[in-house]
Amino acid sequence: MARLTTGLDSIETWDQEASLQKFPLLQKLAFEFLSIPATTAAVERLFSATGAILTSRRCKMLPATLIARASVAMWMKDFEVSQKKKEEAKVKIVPE
Repeated sequence: MARLTTGLDSIETWDQEASLQKFPLLQKLAFEFLSIPATTAAVERLFSATGAILTSRRCKMLPATLIARASVAMWMKDFEVSQKKKEEAKVKIVPE
């Protein structure tokens, strides 16, 4: 029987074959949320999104609400970008 090791390195723990067999969805979530981005672009986009949401009229917004709205805004932006890329991939350049 495969056994998961416990240690301080969370990514290494979730990278084991045993975690894939027992918890495939949790393994995907672990890689999504435990990995460190290579750039700060995502953080800068998050600050930009929260700045657009948190205006003087919305200054009493709860932190959880702000996080939820910023997350949805970023997901929608990513979705729009992926849709645009799909559309561009469909367009074929025909030589004249």
